[in-house]
Amino acid sequence: MKAETKGDAENTNRSADTDYNPYDHREETNKRVSNFGSCANMVKSAIGTGIFTLPNAFAAVGMYTGIGGIFTLGICLTITLHMLVKTHYKMCTIEKKSFLTYEQLCQSVLATGALKDTKISRCLVLLVNVTLFASYIGISSVYVVFISGIIQEIVDPGKSVGQGSYALMLFPFLFLVNLMRNLNDITPLSIMGNLFVILSCGIGFIYAVKDGFGDTWLSIQPDMKVYPRFIGAIFFSLCSPGLILEIERNMKKPWDYEKPCGILDVGMIFVMIFYLIVSGAVYAKWGQDSKPNFIRNHPELDAATLAAFIMQVLSIYFTYGLMCYLPVLIIHEKYVINSIERSTHKRRTELLWFFLLRLGVTVITCGLGAAVPRLEIFTGLVGAICLGVLGAVIPVILYMVVNAGEYGPYKWKLYASGVLLFIGIFCTLCATVVYSIDLINFLLYGK
Repeated sequence: MKAETKGDAENTNRSADTDYNPYDHREETNKRVSNFGSCANMVKSAIGTGIFTLPNAFAAVGMYTGIGGIFTLGICLTITLHMLVKTHYKMCTIEKKSFLTYEQLCQSVLATGALKDTKISRCLVLLVNVTLFASYIGISSVYVVFISGIIQEIVDPGKSVGQGSYALMLFPFLFLVNLMRNLNDITPLSIMGNLFVILSCGIGFIYAVKDGFGDTWLSIQPDMKVYPRFIGAIFFSLCSPGLILEIERNMKKPWDYEKPCGILDVGMIFVMIFYLIVSGAVYAKWGQDSKPNFIRNHPELDAATLAAFIMQVLSIYFTYGLMCYLPVLIIHEKYVINSIERSTHKRRTELLWFFLLRLGVTVITCGLGAAVPRLEIFTGLVGAICLGVLGAVIPVILYMVVNAGEYGPYKWKLYASGVLLFIGIFCTLCATVVYSIDLINFLLYGK
């Protein structure tokens, strides 16, 4: 197997100047995930609440712009994620480490590259630390809002009890799924979650096409001021940058991840096509009336709609543990390990921290979900501020820094990276401003 891994690495021109292959130095364990399971984890990390909010996002830009936007931003994000994985591999070979977390990767690049010992370097590391933690806390909070909204729709259509109360009631169930220790344990739930998402989307798709499409959808939205709402939703739906490295870390065959037409490409292509088919058809049906969860556009709560709601709840519930995995890992590796090493009762201390971390993350996400029970605001804001920065901006900066002086003929890699960086920063800023205004209006005026 070692010969194969090194051969694959050489074919991708990654380790021409070193004999160190990070894949050969990873700990052998039966917890490794197969290619199929890794692809399922990747698809599930992207396909969640995002797919159900996209028809509402299409209402901000129109049908044709929405289709073009998914392709354009999807391709750009796929390229930046490739940059992230390539940078990770290169830094692992330089530092002779088998794996670096997203945070460690940023610290390594900025500590040894062209930005070494500069204020920009320190600011970027702090930005990554804060944004990485906030992004997955935000995504998990979105899941709380999503599930609580569905439960309210089913058991309390008259809304006699606020949605925030249902978010708090979810706490014990979410804490239970948060107790899983590693990605290998979460993988079966991810596969089941993917199946439930596809089935519930299928029900919504059938409702959209069975009686013909509506006539309220727009080809192109003339009011460009609302376009940033679409950008935030796309970033939220397509990108889970922190988990990109964690999924590769746990693969049995990590060399199959980033190669052409590998797990990363296949997963992103599947997600984009799936989004286009479902969100395009649903928007064509409900048009400008598309709700943040398009299943809620169904005229009545019949058996099929109820089944779709239940599958949505189960799918997002299973994914909640996957999204909480990373913030728990960040705190554990950065702070908890040192505390455990200093303790005289290591096993007891480790178990205590295991429960405290998962308890804390669950409390925070349920609290945020109860405080801001507006799905479209939460998804857009998390997508714009957190996932836009982590998925579209930071990977390009890291790639440019670590490849300084190696930009190819006529420095084409530098110019291409510059274009991607400009697109990422521009989209992130525009979406952040629009959704921040929405959040302020909600907190001040409740609308």
